Amino acid sequence: MDYAASIWHRPVKYGDTRPQTQVTKLVSVQRIAMKAIIGCLRTTATTALEIETALAPTHLRLQGKILRTLTRMQTLPDKHPVTA
Repeated sequence: MDYAASIWHRPVKYGDTRPQTQVTKLVSVQRIAMKAIIGCLRTTATTALEIETALAPTHLRLQGKILRTLTRMQTLPDKHPVTA
């Protein structure tokens, strides 16, 4: 679901409260998957599902993927072909 998130996902700026369409859709898909994993009631809160399944909220998971990719790219050796 998060494949190539470092390319297509653009995190919102701090303080911006507008929901992103892509994140909203991923949240709903993640919620369906968490309900299937746990087998809970339809009205169970998403936060409770995230805690029980040990899944991070979608926006944090995507931001973490982007930060890991950026860190990996910034710490490449000097002789790596990409840095030349």
